[in-house]
Amino acid sequence: THIQSRLHVLEQLVNLAAKRNREHQKEAAGALNTIWMSHILPPNRKLKDFGAQSFVRLPDNPEDRQKVLMFWYIEDRIKKLFGIYVLKILGGGLTEISIQTKNFWLNKAYNLLNSIPEQETTILSMVTDKLGDPSPRTAAKAVHLLQCFMGEHPRMREAVAHELERFMFKSNNRVQARNYACLVLNSISKKNPTPPLAKALMKVYLFMFKQLVADADVEHRMMFAILRGIGGLVPSLPKDFDFGDYYNTLFTIASCGAFPHRV
Repeated sequence: THIQSRLHVLEQLVNLAAKRNREHQKEAAGALNTIWMSHILPPNRKLKDFGAQSFVRLPDNPEDRQKVLMFWYIEDRIKKLFGIYVLKILGGGLTEISIQTKNFWLNKAYNLLNSIPEQETTILSMVTDKLGDPSPRTAAKAVHLLQCFMGEHPRMREAVAHELERFMFKSNNRVQARNYACLVLNSISKKNPTPPLAKALMKVYLFMFKQLVADADVEHRMMFAILRGIGGLVPSLPKDFDFGDYYNTLFTIASCGAFPHRV
């Protein structure tokens, strides 16, 4: 009964954060973020759905068995509530028109991403997508937060690189969004990436490179950043990495592009 009442309070907070009243949302979100990070969600593993638990390992003793099943049920409820919070409340806040409101929710997303692994792929995607936000303040904040995240969690650099790859393959990205993505890419490539990470980064650089060439925009200032990134990654690439058709385009720019690009 005690646990059920705690879950009920948690549900009420999530429902309050889902309301349209902005002040109520912010107050509930502040409380929920603290509760998620400090009291409920484990810092070193993701929660499991009830159906994903290992039922073959249930204890034979009926009393112990009942306790384990209750813990699994609670874990399932918490996982679903946090999923609602992330997808509906956090995700909705990040799409607000107000820059101040978007940045408020962007901070909340970063705090969760930096503290717990639960829903980290979804939250990382949300933060990465803000590189394409029409507000330069919000997009620049997303760059800063991604760089801080990788500084705190170096092993997540490859996950960030894959998110940037997904982001860059979206067809509706503006040139400015690519610039912000390039800033994050360069911050990863400067730190001696492993061969698999270098390969993932190179795929994104080459995609951006191909887009600029297709747009006949080889003089664009972003081209210099891309070519610097490509050159810096070459020593870290796996030996079997194939540049394929990109060699011809690189040769063309080396022959007739602007001097900094040719160098």
